[in-house]
Amino acid sequence: MPKVLKNHKMPQNVRDGFESLIGMPVRYRDGYMRVLRDKGWTLQSIADAVGDISRERVRQIIVSVDPSEAEARVKFLRASKEMELPTPEIPEREEPEKLDRLSPMPSAETLTRLRELKPLASKVRYRHSKYRDEAEEYVSLLWHAHSVEGVSVYRLAKLLDIVPAGIESRLVRYGYKSTNGVSVNYTPVKYRKSV
Repeated sequence: MPKVLKNHKMPQNVRDGFESLIGMPVRYRDGYMRVLRDKGWTLQSIADAVGDISRERVRQIIVSVDPSEAEARVKFLRASKEMELPTPEIPEREEPEKLDRLSPMPSAETLTRLRELKPLASKVRYRHSKYRDEAEEYVSLLWHAHSVEGVSVYRLAKLLDIVPAGIESRLVRYGYKSTNGVSVNYTPVKYRKSV
């Protein structure tokens, strides 16, 4: 897994290192910031360690400092002034694993029967009785898959290659669901058996 490249907390000894640079020329502070950035620390973590500077200002300073010059400044301070200016490794922190949600699926029998009935149920028109029994069974199975098997309307629509609103309006028209909607799509089916 890749390392997380944000929300790093700078160790206290680095903060102490920046405090020890107070009163010295800013080029030493700037060099130390560049060395930390080259080590992989984020601009925000460096800014937090310095204390009175923004992340954008850290970026501007780091861009203006030559890497080899920054390294030389830090070495000079460590050797001649005996300052402890640590450049710690970035702590290993792995991203949390994303859990895949297991969405319920309809049983194989239900799905197979729904796919068989779909073309027949779509042929039912107005009050004609042709394919009416198939349409009734189709909607009954949709309701069973949704309410008993726990399959979402969206999942059913994807599996049957139709839009979710088509299933919702069918369930309302056939009396399995109720709605306050006024669309003609929600008009109850006439001449049908009660649920």
